[in-house]
Amino acid sequence: MASRYTTFSITLVFFTAALWGAGSYMQQRFAGKKPSVPFEKYRAETQIAEVNESISSTKEDALANPENAEKWLAYKDALVAKLRSLQKPDKMVFAELTQVLAKLKKLDPENTQHRFNLADLYFSIGMFEESASEYKALVALLPEDEKAVTSYASTLTFLKRFDEAIELLQNVQQNNPKSFHAAAYLAITYSEKGDKDETLKSGDLALSLAPNDEAFSRFSTFFTKWKRENGIEEKPKHPVVALREFFQSHPITQSKFRGMNVNGEVLEASFSDFPMSAMPKVAKDKFYGRLRELLKGVDKYRSLIFLDFESGTELDSMPLRRDSN
Repeated sequence: MASRYTTFSITLVFFTAALWGAGSYMQQRFAGKKPSVPFEKYRAETQIAEVNESISSTKEDALANPENAEKWLAYKDALVAKLRSLQKPDKMVFAELTQVLAKLKKLDPENTQHRFNLADLYFSIGMFEESASEYKALVALLPEDEKAVTSYASTLTFLKRFDEAIELLQNVQQNNPKSFHAAAYLAITYSEKGDKDETLKSGDLALSLAPNDEAFSRFSTFFTKWKRENGIEEKPKHPVVALREFFQSHPITQSKFRGMNVNGEVLEASFSDFPMSAMPKVAKDKFYGRLRELLKGVDKYRSLIFLDFESGTELDSMPLRRDSN
């Protein structure tokens, strides 16, 4: 169960993304004599030695100053650097980091980031009861925080508390109908509960709401695999999904495309530095013809507009219904 979710859950290993985004501790330059072993091996060994030395010294400082949060933060950073230097996760380092984060939470109970980090870490190593406890406390402190609520719901899904998770996620959707995470977690929860119809409904919605290509790709991997495992034939793609894939692959737009958005009856496609006005008429007619073919039979939306990503300026528009002319 845990390994499946680590691969396919839209959680995307929260702790890794959140904590490993900090600046690298390890030095990138090395001085001294030319090494007698290949440079890459030498560099890796040197980095590991430096990180281990940092862990030892920061740990000593933290233990000598048990009430000094800055010392424990330095100890935490050293452990994170250690994880970054490894090709495979180290359970012992994770366990040590868990203790350090718990200490930081105790030293600064008003700092919700420490609790988020601890909850995310528990989640990433499969300690779901502990993770749920931390997320529940965060929801009590931050009842309007979407990340806290959706993360708590996702953890409840791992604990097979499906109805509680669904209720939380539906509440998020009521407050924010465009919440990608709520839709994605609902799809995962329904899939584990065995409700195929609701999984399909929430999954299609999540794909249409994906905020970026990475989120779209990761959730699409989960959703496609789930449909294949359950013998579900692919239905016609949602217009937003079809357009996203088209713009990402078309040679004219693939490097310029920045994302899709739905604004009522209007589909919005954003691009950076896209010279729409300079496109030759023949090329533009061919481009628009391919789009009309792609959206043939779609009458839910009135038009497709092209926007400049940086300024929000409308570059062009294409009617999709006769009544929109």
